[in-house]
Amino acid sequence: MIVSFHRLVIVLVAVLAAGSGLVARPLPVHKGESIVILGNTFAERMQLFGYFETFLHCRFPEHRLRVRNMAWSADEVDLQIRPRGFPDLFEELKEHKADLLFLCFGLNESFAGAAGVEGYQAGLTRFLNDLQGEQFNGTSSPRIVLVSPLAFEAAGGVVADQFRRNENLKRYTAASAEVAAREGVRFLNLMEPTGRWIARHPDRRLTFNGIHLTEYGDWVVSRMM
Repeated sequence: MIVSFHRLVIVLVAVLAAGSGLVARPLPVHKGESIVILGNTFAERMQLFGYFETFLHCRFPEHRLRVRNMAWSADEVDLQIRPRGFPDLFEELKEHKADLLFLCFGLNESFAGAAGVEGYQAGLTRFLNDLQGEQFNGTSSPRIVLVSPLAFEAAGGVVADQFRRNENLKRYTAASAEVAAREGVRFLNLMEPTGRWIARHPDRRLTFNGIHLTEYGDWVVSRMM
């Protein structure tokens, strides 16, 4: 599929919690900003193909944005295991002078089912409060976009498993949206648009295993973002 960048409209939209009464509006991106991506395997694998970063630079060609991907496979919001001697997260964010953070969580946590939602929200709230209490760029608290999990795509024809997994993912997407609205951060819902894509395009798969994106899937989801 060939897409002209002149016709490709890439707008970073902050979708706040449903029912909050707040209208989605474009996310301001300023010249020279440092953008850091944190989160789980979905976020880490964005480095493999680079479409989101490419689209950012194409949308803002004069901004000279700095983008750093600090995601780590299997990270959870309150469980981020690193080797001994690995740099402290907040120290790294200070080194990068982070202005804008994309946080991608909720997939790994969703395996705990309904019983884990309350703990996930508590951990997410703590993490957001800790981040908002810092000035990594030396002048202001970071602006934050909380990114939901993707919809699960049936792998090997296991449709029942798809429904069960997606019910849990919807719970954690709603939990993220609620925390985002309460804490005053942006929320980007990828669960709904990827779910619609999967339903409408069964012959154009986004993932190779139901969860992890192929290069084509990364292209599609990066455009959504």
